[in-house]
Amino acid sequence: MFSKEHMGLGLALCGLFLGPIFPNSSSWIARKTPGFPLATTVLMISIMAGAFIFPPILGFILEISGTDGFLLALATLLGLSAIFFSYSYKNWRS
Repeated sequence: MFSKEHMGLGLALCGLFLGPIFPNSSSWIARKTPGFPLATTVLMISIMAGAFIFPPILGFILEISGTDGFLLALATLLGLSAIFFSYSYKNWRS
């Protein structure tokens, strides 16, 4: 399905487009929650927890069910991210 010759280019493009998300989300959460100074701390802890928890889980899924299960797990995480994003967009917009 994916060409190994273009994997480096794909990873570079992912980094190019995903790289600005973290610093922008940090400043956005600080601006949207001025009465809650721990918001950026909660954001950082959540990010670190996700980076600690999800790689072993996804590795286990990849080992057990192969690439099909892995892609399904990634699609599930993408769906959850879209749900949280749309909720945040509706409730914190302004």
